[in-house]
Amino acid sequence: MNAGKESGAELESDVNNDEFEVVNLSWASAESIKAEMVRMHQSGAYDIETGDIDLRQSAAAQIQAENITVHQGLIGRSDAQRAELSYTGLGINRSVDAKIHDSTTGVVISENASLNNSSAGVLISRNIQADKVQSFVILSGNVEGPVETVLDTPRALLAGVAGGTAIGLIIMLGSMLFRRRK
Repeated sequence: MNAGKESGAELESDVNNDEFEVVNLSWASAESIKAEMVRMHQSGAYDIETGDIDLRQSAAAQIQAENITVHQGLIGRSDAQRAELSYTGLGINRSVDAKIHDSTTGVVISENASLNNSSAGVLISRNIQADKVQSFVILSGNVEGPVETVLDTPRALLAGVAGGTAIGLIIMLGSMLFRRRK
């Protein structure tokens, strides 16, 4: 683990992949953290592998955890059994259960997703419970609640078929027009 000091200055110590029980960071930065429990407040880390993580006003590039809780954070990519996000920006989330409140996400892939007053670029979930959700693409078997979307599951399938047909016709016409004569 390359962990930061409490003062916020970066510490360049290397601990040969030992796993700690609990890591607490406040006003600090870390390259890589591996622990049973990670708590971060106004801190940043690149790679975190943990059982439970609690981020408050912090950022992480990638997180692999059983349980993720983030309040006012920024995450690049996360893999978890359970993710609970509030007032957070998230790139890609893959989880079994995702609870997202007042947040913006790029891609959410989850068995069960609950979103409240949030936006998602792509939302893929077996079950979605929504309240005031905006999304570009939703692929889901069951959606409960108001959702504004550009492409839902039927429209996404229709767009794929139409796009494939159009590309096929263009290729066919191009080959007919530009084939060489012998």
